Amino acid sequence: YAGTNGEIALWHDGVLFVCSTAAGPAFEGAGIHMGCGSVSGAVDGVSIQENGSLDAHTIGNAPAVGICGSGLIDALACLLRLGRVDETGATREDRLYITDEVYLLPRDIRAAQLAKAAIAAGIRTLLQTAGIGLSKVKALYLAGGFGSRMNAGSAAAIGLIPFDLAGFARVIGNAALTGAGMLLL
Repeated sequence: YAGTNGEIALWHDGVLFVCSTAAGPAFEGAGIHMGCGSVSGAVDGVSIQENGSLDAHTIGNAPAVGICGSGLIDALACLLRLGRVDETGATREDRLYITDEVYLLPRDIRAAQLAKAAIAAGIRTLLQTAGIGLSKVKALYLAGGFGSRMNAGSAAAIGLIPFDLAGFARVIGNAALTGAGMLLL
């Protein structure tokens, strides 16, 4: 796996600022002990039940076989909220069970931290290059297969996107295909 690139663009005062971050393979499921792509049975969403246990959703409602990128982000946000992982990514557990079959290892958390840090740094760099703060951002568009499945609240909880932007996030699907079509027409 080559890994996920985080293409990020910022439009400000008629100028388009762009960057690409090498986020690594964690959000594609590679390098994660039980990571997988978006296949039937992949944990693609995780939430916290009223009793404090984790509730995992799988693609196709099939038996859990692994965890894909959107599930990884949700799982980390939930584990952080439950105190099973601290703000540094440290945990006292050898295995962090998401379902009875699917779990994360401490090294999986570190891999996700590297991926999220690359994307977060790209966002901060664009803002700094444009000379603006977060308060000037009026919309955050999440595109692509991965971006379209990502929970913005979970992404903000783990620091992937700035917390202040989570409320502005809108999913726009396959923006590359739409843009290519607009250009051709």
